[in-house]
Amino acid sequence: MQTRTTLFTQRSALIWRTIAVIFAVTFVTGLTPVPAAAASEGIREAEASAAESAESCQDASRWLEIDLGDLAPGNPTAARYLAGSAAARTWLDVAANCPSRFGEGVMKSAQLRHTSDIWAQKSGFATSPVNEAHENLNEIARLDVPDEALTQMALAEDRAGFEVGVLAARNNPDATLALSDAHKAVAERLISLAGGDGRTGADDPRRKVYNVSALLAHPYAIEDPATKLTAPTLAVIEMICARADVEALNDTTGKNGKAAPSSKPSTPGSPTTHPASPDNQSSVEDPTATVKLATLIASRAYFAMTLGYPATDAALFKQ
Repeated sequence: MQTRTTLFTQRSALIWRTIAVIFAVTFVTGLTPVPAAAASEGIREAEASAAESAESCQDASRWLEIDLGDLAPGNPTAARYLAGSAAARTWLDVAANCPSRFGEGVMKSAQLRHTSDIWAQKSGFATSPVNEAHENLNEIARLDVPDEALTQMALAEDRAGFEVGVLAARNNPDATLALSDAHKAVAERLISLAGGDGRTGADDPRRKVYNVSALLAHPYAIEDPATKLTAPTLAVIEMICARADVEALNDTTGKNGKAAPSSKPSTPGSPTTHPASPDNQSSVEDPTATVKLATLIASRAYFAMTLGYPATDAALFKQ
């Protein structure tokens, strides 16, 4: 039976090689032995390098293949639910360790989690609450992500919070002030992670008011400009927010010289971001922090699907 020890073995080998180099240099040059703090820093850097390596991506991808293999239609529904839940988590690992698959991993995780919920209901299993959603970004001390990407994500989250508040005021049954506040809290944290405590208005892209004329005209169902599909208005807001978050990260690098899609969030009824593309690439470098970001974004897309946004590949991915 395969066990998930490959990544641990690779990381351990790299760590001990790093320690050996540190002490070898100390011995040869006659320098004072490296302080424990410096050695620890070298170990942490070695761990980060190992996690970012191609082997990490391959490891996550291999386990994904195993998880997806258990989703065969011939398997019992209960077994497919358990395998689907595992695969949804593994897609987040793929997003964290395979930069070129970040957007794909996030959306596939959300899609599979939604599908697993359907299997759970058929099997009598309880599913996790939808709004367990909002990953606690306070656990992240720093991100190796350009400030511009974080501020663009903050703009997307803040705008979604404002729009949800508008729908709540219009008595949309699924929109709540608590959800609005949750989006705004994430936006505030992202600004802080971007070094934005005490920013001036010019530095902070968030606005006090956004154009919501389309929402006022269509508070219950609206067309998503990116896909031309009609879905519940709150679902479209959440999906646009998720896509804008993904593209804010994709914009930091682009790929193969191609211009990355615009990350500017939009209101339903106006030009918007596009469905995620498997070719998009993110520059988030810390897999642990990336998992948290991926979980946060996937929760937005997942929530949109639970509200009625189409969970098909055609609706979620650029063809």
